[in-house]
Amino acid sequence: MQRDHCGKVAIIYDGGDYSQGMSVLMSLIAGPQRIFSEDVRPNERPERYRRLAQSAKHRGADCFVYMGADNPNTFGIFEAFANALGEDAWLYGTDGVNQSSLKDDNGGLGTFASRVRLMAPPRDLGRYRAFEARFENAYNDAVPDPYVVYGFEAMRLALDAIRESGSGARADILEQLKSTTERDSRLGTYSIDSSSGDTTLTDYDYLTFEGGRSNPRRAVPRDELKKSVAALRQRKK
Repeated sequence: MQRDHCGKVAIIYDGGDYSQGMSVLMSLIAGPQRIFSEDVRPNERPERYRRLAQSAKHRGADCFVYMGADNPNTFGIFEAFANALGEDAWLYGTDGVNQSSLKDDNGGLGTFASRVRLMAPPRDLGRYRAFEARFENAYNDAVPDPYVVYGFEAMRLALDAIRESGSGARADILEQLKSTTERDSRLGTYSIDSSSGDTTLTDYDYLTFEGGRSNPRRAVPRDELKKSVAALRQRKK
């Protein structure tokens, strides 16, 4: 948002633990002035979104963030804010939002989709595009969900750990998983932190939508992201 020169942002979250956590974290970091951060439940009437969108417009918001997961009203939420804030406003969503939720009743991306940026988990962009092409070829041109490549790599990692355990015993498999280092994958090269079980992947991407499909791009350089995370942890203390 800073890179896009957002000055004032309106935020909606859906009341779930994930969206509330995201909203709290965002309040701890420097960024655009928050016009409001509203808890809007998935079963709200569409009129509520339109009223909030108009309120955001009147209060000078020039960008919008939806911090929540897909629900039947996701399309309507983005559409309401896109219409109210105008053609120059950027619209952002978390990785809880799928491309399918930006499609209209005819199955095409909404007219506002070119202004949407969605968070996406990290991957090796060059290798991911090759993976995406193979996926579409195998599944009749179906565009993979951003997390499909994670399911692919998780299963690949698990099968390799079972094979390399030698015994198939649970303890031996877990030991193989924890000892994963510099693993080559469609996500990039990563290791497993033996104490936490986390991967060493730290890059984050975002999706833009052009020509009816998603295009993953690197959000911030790794060093810049590490500085942001360090600053966030310091503020949380």
